Amino acid sequence: MLDDQSILFIDCVSDLYGSSRIARIIISFMQKAGYDVEALVAVEHNEPALRYAQQAELPILVMREFRSKPFKSLAKVVANSVHFAKLLRKCYPRHHIIYCNSFATLPAAIIARMMRRHCILHLHESAPTPVVALLLRATIRVFDLKIIVVSQAIKTAWGLANTPQAEVLHNGIPDLDEIHIENDRGRGADTKAATAILERGRKWDIAYVGRLTQKKGFYTFLNALRSLDSPERKGTKVLIIGGCLPGVSLPKGLFSDFSHLHIEYLGERADAATFFAQSKVACIPSLFADPFPTTGLEALRAGCLIIASKTGGLPEMLQETASILVEPDNAQELANALISMLADQQEGQSRQNRMQYESRFTLERFQQRFLTVFEQQSTTVPVLKIALLGTVGVPGRYGGFETLAENLVLYHARIRHRAILTVWCSSKESRDRAERFESARLRYIGLRANGIQSIPYDILSLLGAVFSGHNRIVLLGISGALALPLIRLISRARIVTNIDGIEWKREKWNGLARAFLKISEWAAIRFSHHIIADNQAIAHHIKEAYGSDSEIIAYGGDHAVAKMAASCRLPDGVPNTYALALCRIEPENNVHMILKAFASLDKPLVFVGNWKNTAYGRKLKAQYKDSENLYLLDPVYEPEGLYALRAKASAYIHGHSAGGTNPSLVEMMHFGIAILAFDCTFNRLTTENAAGYFKNSEELSALIYNLSPQKDVEIREAMLDIAQRRYRWDHIGKQYFELLDRI
Repeated sequence: MLDDQSILFIDCVSDLYGSSRIARIIISFMQKAGYDVEALVAVEHNEPALRYAQQAELPILVMREFRSKPFKSLAKVVANSVHFAKLLRKCYPRHHIIYCNSFATLPAAIIARMMRRHCILHLHESAPTPVVALLLRATIRVFDLKIIVVSQAIKTAWGLANTPQAEVLHNGIPDLDEIHIENDRGRGADTKAATAILERGRKWDIAYVGRLTQKKGFYTFLNALRSLDSPERKGTKVLIIGGCLPGVSLPKGLFSDFSHLHIEYLGERADAATFFAQSKVACIPSLFADPFPTTGLEALRAGCLIIASKTGGLPEMLQETASILVEPDNAQELANALISMLADQQEGQSRQNRMQYESRFTLERFQQRFLTVFEQQSTTVPVLKIALLGTVGVPGRYGGFETLAENLVLYHARIRHRAILTVWCSSKESRDRAERFESARLRYIGLRANGIQSIPYDILSLLGAVFSGHNRIVLLGISGALALPLIRLISRARIVTNIDGIEWKREKWNGLARAFLKISEWAAIRFSHHIIADNQAIAHHIKEAYGSDSEIIAYGGDHAVAKMAASCRLPDGVPNTYALALCRIEPENNVHMILKAFASLDKPLVFVGNWKNTAYGRKLKAQYKDSENLYLLDPVYEPEGLYALRAKASAYIHGHSAGGTNPSLVEMMHFGIAILAFDCTFNRLTTENAAGYFKNSEELSALIYNLSPQKDVEIREAMLDIAQRRYRWDHIGKQYFELLDRI
């Protein structure tokens, strides 16, 4: 038994039929097994003595209402969902398992999952439309619902054949001596008593027990009886028990036109099923895919011969029984089957059907199977599915987040982590649209991942991750953060956001863009479950501005020195001795300051950047193109050439003034060369105050001019030590995946 024994049972309607009857059985034996079960029902049709649940306003999907008044029905479901959420929180705080009986209770199941309750949905019905089946499958993936299905046929009809969360569990029912017969109650299972009941004689030749509706095949049954209403069948006794849908009544004189058959209509009865024991042939002429009709089980229990429609779960139920299956809505075929069955009854057929009940569908067997499946479904550890969003894709060919994503995938593959990992990529910037990279699945969005398109790109990635059932989302950057309130509303996925730097403070943004980035930062911090800061200064900003804590996880840089030959050649025209600067050509990276400082010296500087992309870059390149000691190179993406430039540099000049821990800085630290960095909190924290620092071009000129061999060695050794201690990908990967495992 589960440690948590409090269960809230949710049902859409309480009456004498189908899933409601099974609900009463399930609640009874769960209580006997020691579970504390309370039940709520939306619509109550039973008399007070037969009620098993408290009536409440519940969010229920009534498909006929949705078809006729979709907006009104949706508004009602939303309003009742809010009421149900309040009810769960206030009245049922200790009920951590919510059992939802039938597809109609799906909204209640969603609310329960959003409130972090464990939820099982028991499907007793067939899928009304392919669209509804698609809705259910998406909901199962998004909310990790556990499903019990009454038959394999219905599992297939819902499209759940390959859904591991869905288990088939055939219903079972009490034996004849365990139900109310002639006021004989509560004696427990006794095969002799049941046999005695069966041997009292069979008063009726044909019995129909169930809803008197077109869907259940009642009018097809009447037409078949009319085909039998001849002198040859005079005296054949037909029993009909059941009622119409609420608000509907049978036409007057419906049975008065039969001349030779003896029709006896008893209306609705709580003990309807017991009359099968007094009938020879049970007829179940359903027109729809009847999932696993309880009337079929009751007929087998009573040893009736059975004629049923070849639809839904009936063929599954009636395997190896004395039964005839007919095509739905074929009155003549049904009539012929009735004639054949009544004329050709053989000794032992009744016992054959009774034995099928005893071996497959008794209450004891149902209880044993149900409790086993219930406990498995209630304790199953969900598959960890991680979505990595916000980058151009992998393998990394662009920037810091792409390098981070690539190395997280490599770490995932190296340690063989149990999670399923998926990376969302831009198809606009992918060469071959590969399906996998190492251990990660790749999914594509038809937009660019940078610039203004990054906003819809991230939002579509978030929605794609949610609707494909991912329960951990790693969002790199804040472009799509305004969608996080919606993601939190529709999903139980745990969201981890790396906000990068304090993006809205960057000089390049105008007022509108800055306002958007600031509100995006707020949304990311407010609606993510965990925030990653890559630098202590970013963590301090998050705490001061929003009062929120964050996880400090930097970047690795050891990939920059891995698997490269020392003999890599420098680009043509580059001197043998030089200082190196490497960045996007933007004012916040103090490119102008660095160029001015070196222009006043005779020491060579190789500066690699995207000079042509901005007016700022084009102006600087035109201004300094004739300086003999300045080598202004366009971006170098080829790994060997980039490695050679870094490895053979005598010093690295880092002008970044914003952004937290900068990936290019930690990469250069692994080369063990002197780092001269712009003097800001981010850079000092990254380098542990052990580098050289400057605030203007004059300070940089003096720093370079006065850099002694001893100081150069001190900085080199310190940078390499810090890099190997703090900025290795195995350490960064471990931090990320330990966080994802524990949240």
